[in-house]
Amino acid sequence: MLVAALYIVEWRGWRGERERWKIIPPGAGLAPLPVQTSHPRVRRRGIDSKADRKLVYPSNLFHDSALTMVTRAQNPTLKPMKSKSGDGIAVQLRGQLLIVPIEDGVADLSRGFVLNPSAFAIWESLRKSKRTEEVWAELARSATISTDQAKKDVESLVADLAKLGLDPKSPVEVVQRTQAAEESPTTGSALSSHDMEELAKAVLSTSNRLRFKARGRSMRPTIPDGSILEIQKNAFSEVRKNDIILYSAGTHRLVAHRVLRRKGDILLARGDSSLRIDRVEEGNYLGSVIARISSNRGGETRTDLTSTLCRAQGIVSGRLFPLLVILSRPFISWIRKSFERRSICRGILHLFVRGACWAFFKIERLSFRISRRLWALRAALLSPEEKVEMRRKLYEKWSIQEFTSLAENVNAGLTLIEETLVSRHPISGKALVVGCGPGREAIALTKLGCEVVGMDYQEAMLERARKEAKKRGLNIRFELGEADNFSLPIQDFDYVVGFSGIYNMLLPRKKRLSFLESAKRHLKPGGKVLLTFLTQYVSTENEHGEVPTTFLSTLNPYHEQGDLILINEAVHVIPRRKELERETLEAGFTIEMLYRDQRAFDRVANQVKSFAILVRSS
Repeated sequence: MLVAALYIVEWRGWRGERERWKIIPPGAGLAPLPVQTSHPRVRRRGIDSKADRKLVYPSNLFHDSALTMVTRAQNPTLKPMKSKSGDGIAVQLRGQLLIVPIEDGVADLSRGFVLNPSAFAIWESLRKSKRTEEVWAELARSATISTDQAKKDVESLVADLAKLGLDPKSPVEVVQRTQAAEESPTTGSALSSHDMEELAKAVLSTSNRLRFKARGRSMRPTIPDGSILEIQKNAFSEVRKNDIILYSAGTHRLVAHRVLRRKGDILLARGDSSLRIDRVEEGNYLGSVIARISSNRGGETRTDLTSTLCRAQGIVSGRLFPLLVILSRPFISWIRKSFERRSICRGILHLFVRGACWAFFKIERLSFRISRRLWALRAALLSPEEKVEMRRKLYEKWSIQEFTSLAENVNAGLTLIEETLVSRHPISGKALVVGCGPGREAIALTKLGCEVVGMDYQEAMLERARKEAKKRGLNIRFELGEADNFSLPIQDFDYVVGFSGIYNMLLPRKKRLSFLESAKRHLKPGGKVLLTFLTQYVSTENEHGEVPTTFLSTLNPYHEQGDLILINEAVHVIPRRKELERETLEAGFTIEMLYRDQRAFDRVANQVKSFAILVRSS
C-alpha cells in the first residue's frame, strides 16, 4: 500500500495534475530554441541539455554569426541514411524550410533539420537545375562575399544534405501550412507546438509513417518515457476501442493516449496511467500509434502496439490505475494531515524507512568491497601488454572520443583539484600538457597566460584539440607522442603537466619512471612536474608506512597493490606516499608539495583526489 501511494504521489494523479503523453518539440530534434508552450513540463525541459545537442554548420553568409546553414537539435552526429530514394517532406515557416527525410516510407523527426533563409535560397537555386557556378556567383553578389567563400558555403550545404541522405535535386514535397498555424504565437525562430503539429500533419497527409521520440509518463508501462513511437494515418472511422491514437487537445497540441470508447462522432481517450479523459473530434485526430522502437546494442527492436498482448497490458494498467488512486487517497490524505502535529504512526514509518536506508547502505559497502577485490584480481590476471591494449581499444572507440570532446567538457576548464593546484602554485611560462586529449587542460592553461604545447598518442584527439583551439583563436601547438616515452623538439619547458589522472594510467612502475625521466629531459633546470592522481585513503599515522606485499603480487610479478580495472581500464591507485617518494627520487625529482583533497574523498571507493608538485633536481 505504501509503495502504491508513493507511486501515485510521483505521478501526481491524486492532486489532479494529469500528465499526458506528449511530443516535446525539442525531443523531436527540430527546435534549436526553447519551445513556446504553456505546459510547465515542456517549459522546464527546454531543449534538454543532455539528450538534445545542437549541431551548427558555420557559414559566413551575410557575415551574420546568428545565421546557421543547417541546424539539428537532437543528434550531434549526422549518420548516412540507408534509403536511396532521397525523398523528403518540407514545411515552410517564417522564411525557413523545415525538412524531414523519408526512409522506406518513414519520416523520422529526429533526422529533421532546418534551413535558414540564406541556406533556403541556395537550396531553391540548386533545385531549379542551376549550375553550381551560377549559384556561387549569385550568392557572392547577394551576400557581398568572395567567390571562394560562396563556393565553400554551397559545397558545405550540399555535403551536409548528402550526409542526411538528401540530394538538393531530390523530390521533396513542400507542404504549405494552414493560415491558423501561421497565426500561431511564436517568438523569433523558435518552433512552437503549432509548428510541430503542422509538421506531423504534413508527414501523415502524404501516406508516410511518422516516427519521433515521445516524452511523458502517462502511458507507462506500455510506453516508457523517451520511447520512439511510429504513427500511421488511419481513417477516423476505423479507430477501434483500446487503440493508441495521436491527437491534439486544447493547448496540448500533440498527445498519444488510448481510446476508451466511441461516443457518436467523438472518441474518449485517456492515458494508461492518467485520470483525465479527453474528447477527440475528427478534426483533432492525426493518426494511430502502431509501434514502439527500442534501441539496443544489436540494433533496433520493434514492438507492435496493436498486438493482443500489448492491448491487454494497456487495458489492465488503465483499469488498475484509477483503482490505486482511489485506494491510496485516504492514506495520502492522512499522511498530509499528520504534518500539522506530532504523529506516532508517522514516526514509526520514518524509523522503518531509516532502517531500510541503513541496511541498503551496508549492503552497498559490502558489495563494493567484494567487487573491488574482483577488480584487483582481474588486473592481476592481465599482463602489462594486455592492459595497454585494453586502454588503446577503449580510447579508440568513437563514443569515448565524442564524450570527451563535448562542448561542456572542453569548456569546463580545470577541475576542482586542478584549480586548487594552480591557485596554490600559480604557473607561467612554457608548459607541456601530456595526454591533452581534446584540449581541455591546454586551453585552460593558455587562458592563464602559459605558452602551451599539448601532446597525445591519438592523432584523432589531436585533430579535435586543434579545432577547439582554432575555434577560440588560441595559438596552441599539438604534438603526437606516448606519455611513457616521448621526445619533442622543444626541451626547455618550465612545466610538464599530467592532469586527468594520466599518472594513474601508467602501469607497471617502470612506465611511471619512464614518464618522469622523459619529463626531466624536457624541463629546464629547476623545472617542475604537476600531477593530479587518485590515492588510496589512509589515516595520517599510516600515510608514511611501507606498501605491503599482497598475494596477487606473488601471483603476477608485474602486479602492484593499487592496480585495478575500473570501467574496462587498468589504473594504479597510489597506495602510500612512500611509493611516490621512491619513484620521484629514482627519476631525479624531489617532492615540493603533496596534497590530498579531503573534499573529494570517495567514501565508498576509499579514494582521494590528490596533486603533487615535483621539482627537477640539478
